[in-house]
Amino acid sequence: MKGHRNMVFIFLVGFCTGAAVLTLSSFDYKIIASTKQFTVANTKSRIRLQEQSSEDFKHLIGALQRGRRNTILNACQKWIQKFNGRMKSTNPDALYSTKYKFAVCDIPRCGQLSWLRGVLVMDGFLTQQYLANKTEVDDVMKFARKNARFGSKHRGTQSAVASWNKSTFRIITVRNPFNRLVSAYRDKMLSNHNSFYRNMSLQISRKFRHLRHENVNGSRDDRATFEDFVHFVLSSEEKDLNWKSFNVSCNPCKVTYDYVMKFETLKEDVKYLKEFLNMTISDRDVFFPDQDFHTTDEMVLNYFRSIPKSLSLELYKHYKMDFDLFGYSRPVWL
Repeated sequence: MKGHRNMVFIFLVGFCTGAAVLTLSSFDYKIIASTKQFTVANTKSRIRLQEQSSEDFKHLIGALQRGRRNTILNACQKWIQKFNGRMKSTNPDALYSTKYKFAVCDIPRCGQLSWLRGVLVMDGFLTQQYLANKTEVDDVMKFARKNARFGSKHRGTQSAVASWNKSTFRIITVRNPFNRLVSAYRDKMLSNHNSFYRNMSLQISRKFRHLRHENVNGSRDDRATFEDFVHFVLSSEEKDLNWKSFNVSCNPCKVTYDYVMKFETLKEDVKYLKEFLNMTISDRDVFFPDQDFHTTDEMVLNYFRSIPKSLSLELYKHYKMDFDLFGYSRPVWL
């Protein structure tokens, strides 16, 4: 994002079959640069990674994952006064694949629907045709909660649960907390496809419009402005899953995650995971197909420019632990 400390660097990763582009945040770049495994050449606009094989790509992602896991551990030690380490346990609400023995804390606005589609189709619960014609996402989520959650599949003695935990590969998918919040605002507060959130947006507008820093800051149909929405997020005790913090949703200071996926490197993280889990060709087509993201960095910056800086700072403090846990930098304009 222009104006961010969390600057983006581009790695050109060479494969035998051609070149791939890997975009990293400044935080992830520091992880790679410190490993001394890879030779990098800094230019004005990009970082070129000198490597020629798929094995180098695996080493690259492995180095990123070690750095990300260490960052979580360091943040937990910083935030939790009596931190005694994490357990090899699995969140009972995690989406679980029996076929590939992984459990993912599927956070809304962080690829949750792709995870649902992947697990439910790969494990044979539903067909792609069914999901393609299914417009009620809540019904699919209810089905998954009943049939494909770790806790619903693994009930038994303590030793049995311990054995399942040991054999389960735990995954979490995250993104920049501010980008995720703007995505939630656009999808839930401005869209017409869900009457529950449409009514919520109108209620938020009525409750917080008197706090707007300008009189002209409305949204269509008098629904909540982004400023209204931020006030609501900061004041509400009932946290919707779409903007609940990563820490509260997935508890990374108690649960040890083996693999940390980020939206910023989603394509590469998914590629590595398909290989690591040894997915079949048909399952690879189902699991996280290429997709375009509708919430761009420039769009996020414009939304935050529309609200007082003091409110942005308060919001940053609200999500500060998420920023620390996953290595996201404080925006330079804040």
